Amino acid sequence: MLPLAGPLLALGGPGYRSQVNPDLLYVRDVTCLADAAVQWLGAALAVAGYFFPTKLLVLKEDQGGGAGVFLPLGPAGRPGLSWSVTFGP
Repeated sequence: MLPLAGPLLALGGPGYRSQVNPDLLYVRDVTCLADAAVQWLGAALAVAGYFFPTKLLVLKEDQGGGAGVFLPLGPAGRPGLSWSVTFGP
């Protein structure tokens, strides 16, 4: 419920941690710390993308490129959604 701080707060204080099964405590701690790391990395990447925008892909608008096609199957024929874009003449 609390982005970035939630997984760290979910680790709990000493009074709470003493009530949790010790066998599950390690797995729970690793999961919470991994979740916190992924959230902080995502926030850092979002901030970097916002303050340092870079165009990596530029469509050739004057030549009519950029028409997309929706396919009903994802990669390797599994259910999903794929988007393909054509570039150039």
